[in-house]
Amino acid sequence: MAYIVYFNKTERLLLPNSVNHIETSDEMPKYSTALDKLLFTIDRRKLPKDQASSGRIISLYRIYYIMKGEVDYFIKDKCYRGREGDLVFVNTNTLSRNIYNSASERILLKIDPAVMENLCSDIGNDDLIELFRNFNAVFHLRPKSKTRIEGILLNILDEFAADNIGDELMVKNLLTEFLIMLTREINSHIKEGTVNSEIVMTKAGDIVAYINANYMQELSLRHLSDKFFISPYYMIKVFKKYTGFTVTEYINHIRIQEAARLLGHREAKVSYVAEVTGFNNTTNFSRVFKKIMHISPAKYRVSLTRTRGKKGL
Repeated sequence: MAYIVYFNKTERLLLPNSVNHIETSDEMPKYSTALDKLLFTIDRRKLPKDQASSGRIISLYRIYYIMKGEVDYFIKDKCYRGREGDLVFVNTNTLSRNIYNSASERILLKIDPAVMENLCSDIGNDDLIELFRNFNAVFHLRPKSKTRIEGILLNILDEFAADNIGDELMVKNLLTEFLIMLTREINSHIKEGTVNSEIVMTKAGDIVAYINANYMQELSLRHLSDKFFISPYYMIKVFKKYTGFTVTEYINHIRIQEAARLLGHREAKVSYVAEVTGFNNTTNFSRVFKKIMHISPAKYRVSLTRTRGKKGL
């Protein structure tokens, strides 16, 4: 497979079926390989204590490897705590946000679903894809596995940085080895029941569940605080602490996540999508959609149509 390698650390890449807003760091390089569209990206980054990532909904599988520190991952509707030596899995089109409880360092790998399927087919096992599809999780690696998996990820970064002969093939082989190791590790964790889901959000979790079920309704801070018998101030504080989002940010992200799905239906008008996802008018819907997805609803739909055309759908 031929790759085009991007070494521009400030580049944004537009996927055919979604927008991937790539954040960059001056300290650590980010490298991508692509053929007509993004196949996967990998970057290593140091993060200061109490920093929170922006909320993300992207169409790539995400795998975080924590090299140092302690990080809370709010994924979909639950919060998980990851520590040094942990792997964190986030499914495609799933809302997530990271909160760094201490000075941390991590490696993030984003993989296109088609690439993942092809590599898992080569491996002859699709357990990793089933893991992503069925649940998001945190795994604590055994010392031996930790050393090997971290070594593979660092070798991938080294191959990109060195620009040596045959580096594209080396990267593909290393990525395949990485996925094989993950599949073995996941099977062991599932059999032993050692999947980590440490944090229970209590009241914040109840509010998240309510928003997820009622996002299409009018959801004001007063309505939510009355519903859960807490003051608006306390609710805002607790919700932000456990999710990394303000209440309004989270409501908007959930609505836009559903809107993006509905825009995939050719017959659904933008005005209809706005209405059924809880927005009071199309103008406000378009503004929020573009803010979160970095593209207008109309252009997003065009990108979906083009993707179907390439696939013959």
